[in-house]
Amino acid sequence: MPHTARSRIRSIVAGAVATALVATGATVATAAAPPAPAQAAYPDTFNPFALNGGFTVYAREDLTMGNDETEGSLAAGGVATKPGDGQYTIIHVAAGTADYTLPTVDGDPTRLLVGEYSPGSGGILAITSAGTSDPSLQGDLKMVQRDGPFQAFTRADWLRLNTNPANPDQTPLIDATAQVYPEDAAPPASAAGDGSIYTADTSATAVADYVEANRQADYDQAAACLDEIADPTLDLGYPVGVAEDAGSRKVLEPLSADRPNVVDYSEIAGAALLQFSAGPTPG
Repeated sequence: MPHTARSRIRSIVAGAVATALVATGATVATAAAPPAPAQAAYPDTFNPFALNGGFTVYAREDLTMGNDETEGSLAAGGVATKPGDGQYTIIHVAAGTADYTLPTVDGDPTRLLVGEYSPGSGGILAITSAGTSDPSLQGDLKMVQRDGPFQAFTRADWLRLNTNPANPDQTPLIDATAQVYPEDAAPPASAAGDGSIYTADTSATAVADYVEANRQADYDQAAACLDEIADPTLDLGYPVGVAEDAGSRKVLEPLSADRPNVVDYSEIAGAALLQFSAGPTPG
């Protein structure tokens, strides 16, 4: 690799700490991405994770939620699906860190942003923001599709959606506990969301336009940056192995405080709980 290119990548990642976040069953799609602006000049430095727009998990296409919960926020440019029965919950914190803010969509703090939600899902998708009472962290549901099969109605003191409001407990259903019916069931009248379950932008690229609005480089540049960080022949990232493997619980080796940390996903795939050893903690 030419010295100039190596220096460029080192400047990109200087001081960054990259960590792997496990969301078993969640898939971040990369193929056939939405149209992107014309290629810009390669920045001297940038944060490749700015492409996520503050969302914990961002799938540019479809998203499958195959575990039990997410502490954070999710965005899917295509169709989001919750397979199987039971409940999938999007919360603020349980066993992780509460020290984070939510991304906003149309000015509203958001836990789930989707192009559409699949009627082939099962069980309950509950957006509860459990673990915090801060109003700015009570995240909303935001859907681009307005004419889909899901209809909103009231359930207790929150907004619920399913495909048959005559049977309020018929699954699949979505509970948006920070939103209320009927106020938040109406599409927003402007770019100010005012708590609506729908986005103001209804274009085919709406999710990407929201999430990637403040990206520091385009998708290909961010992907190339992360590929080079993870390339062991370039010695840019710090490889982190598994210090303790207890089956569904895995403990990572101590992290580096001054280099991007790289975890091989094959070593942690299927883990229900991922823990860190004593030492530097993720930023």
